[in-house]
Amino acid sequence: MEMNKEDKLKLLPLILGILGIIIGIIEGLSCPMLYGWESIISEIFIAIIGGLAGIFLYWKTEETFLSGIEFIITGILMFALLTNMATIGAILFVLTGIITFFVSGDFSIKNKKLISIPICTVVILFVIFIIVGFSGAMFESNLANEVSLSNVNVAGGNSFGYYEENITADLTLNTSLNYVEADVKYFDKDLIIMSLFKYLLYIYSDISFLSTSKVSINI
Repeated sequence: MEMNKEDKLKLLPLILGILGIIIGIIEGLSCPMLYGWESIISEIFIAIIGGLAGIFLYWKTEETFLSGIEFIITGILMFALLTNMATIGAILFVLTGIITFFVSGDFSIKNKKLISIPICTVVILFVIFIIVGFSGAMFESNLANEVSLSNVNVAGGNSFGYYEENITADLTLNTSLNYVEADVKYFDKDLIIMSLFKYLLYIYSDISFLSTSKVSINI
């Protein structure tokens, strides 16, 4: 039997929800590691869990209002985790939620127990973020023995009325990394930190295993 225009319109949130999951996964996998792999993994999980929860509420329970809320919450959480790197997926989920509201025209909640699903989405995010964050902290702690700087030299001078410094060092790696970040701290005579700068020493796809390279930072 051929579907009428109204039936086709009701399929729109379902199609957009599935598309949102796919784009959310793609955006997460293509996001630079600079955003933190705990945020990247959390964004991918939220896109999948939140998207499927929204589809379930819409298609299986007919709780269209809760489904719309679920889609919108998912989009907001994705953007909160990866900001502009998850823009398309976040906008798509928010748009899906708004469309869900107006396609059904039903703003009531029939089964109050199902309110727990959008709430659980937020709780699951925090659980995933804590677990992944803890794992990431352990991983970074183990990397401390794999990265070292030696032969650090600082040279400064006046350049066009501004004081400029150049820091050079030998960077030695005992493992493969996507990037290395250096913290440059300035202390006064009482050893109180005056300022802190973060610099990327490398931003290549991969840094060779067991390599020693010259690095330079201009301040």
